[in-house]
Amino acid sequence: MNERQPASRTLALGRGSCSQRLAVLEAVARACGVATRVRGLLVDGRFWHPRFPLLRPLVPGRVVLAWPCGQTLCAPARLAADLVLSRRTPAAP
Repeated sequence: MNERQPASRTLALGRGSCSQRLAVLEAVARACGVATRVRGLLVDGRFWHPRFPLLRPLVPGRVVLAWPCGQTLCAPARLAADLVLSRRTPAAP
């Protein structure tokens, strides 16, 4: 997983990890002039055990997730969702 992948590449692929998709959201927000802030959320590794039972031996004790802060991302999140959905929805005849 390339955590330094540009947001443009994630959009072109139409998929990405949580942090890659968050980078797209931040890029859209910043392009619209909305300041963003992300914090690391420390999650106990046991949280993932029921979700990925076969990978349980590989899950570390603690996992850091990128997590958006504040309400400043609400409007850009809708904009990003609209952009992504418009790329996947066939054009009307």
